[in-house]
Amino acid sequence: MTLQELLAQYDRRRGAAEKRLAEQEKALFLAHPALGALQERRQELILAQLLAVMKKPQEKQAALEDFAQRMQQLEAEKTEYICAHGIELPRLEVQCPICQDTGYIQQGNRKQFCPCLREQLYEKVLGGQSIAALEGSFAAFDEAVFPDTQPSGQASQRSRMLAIRSFAEGYCQAFPENQQRQLLFMGKPGLGKSYLLACICKQLYAQQRDICYLGSYALFELFHRDRLGESALLPPVYEAKVLVIDDLGSEPMTQNVTREYFFDLLCARARAGLHTFMATNYTPEQLRERYTERVSSRLLSRQQSMVIRFSGEDLRLL
Repeated sequence: MTLQELLAQYDRRRGAAEKRLAEQEKALFLAHPALGALQERRQELILAQLLAVMKKPQEKQAALEDFAQRMQQLEAEKTEYICAHGIELPRLEVQCPICQDTGYIQQGNRKQFCPCLREQLYEKVLGGQSIAALEGSFAAFDEAVFPDTQPSGQASQRSRMLAIRSFAEGYCQAFPENQQRQLLFMGKPGLGKSYLLACICKQLYAQQRDICYLGSYALFELFHRDRLGESALLPPVYEAKVLVIDDLGSEPMTQNVTREYFFDLLCARARAGLHTFMATNYTPEQLRERYTERVSSRLLSRQQSMVIRFSGEDLRLL
């Protein structure tokens, strides 16, 4: 699906809701002609006010005051009639009460995508994962799946995972006022990195729906398409309140794209104070080799990034 197709979907949904409302109002006014007459007077009053301002703009303030007074009187008549006849006015039935199914909200002087549209954009257009459908949550966390054996002089895999879970829960409680807004989960495959990312996302989803969860391959494919001029879909990735990049390092390496775009993304999000969570099977040395020292230093910075190292046995082989 393209962004244009998604926006068209919203237009159809809003149009269908407005059509239903118009049909309900028509039926109501047929049953109550007096109420229909009040509605017509209301429309005539609005039109008359607009014409008055256009004809005599120098008297705009007086026209607005007169309009407000007459509209208030008209609304009082309407309310009295509705109460006297026990009428329940039809309402616009929408799926999103925030944007009224337009897909947009007003932020100051800027019109922005509503969180509901962003969520659809991340999943259907950018190829991200549905947060609601993610497997994994703190409530369903089962410590028994992690071995409790203790290697010589080391904590068991279970105790380490319990410590990581405790950190993750505390991080969610402090959100969005976290000191370090970049998380990097590192370790071999099958240790629970993606599962913990899912736990965090599911926990945050209750208070913050603007979460873009992308696999590394999907993200870097967006970089590549942007480089070729085939799409302009990167701004939502840069602006997401929470960006999750899973399986970092699995993407194909493209010259003048992979490292450059990735570094720019990390820097832009850090400057904006946005949260970025990542999981990788790579070691610090492998990250430096793959992305260069400049990028890896941004990933591993103690000031900006909280690096959590996973270790133990591959749970998928137990």
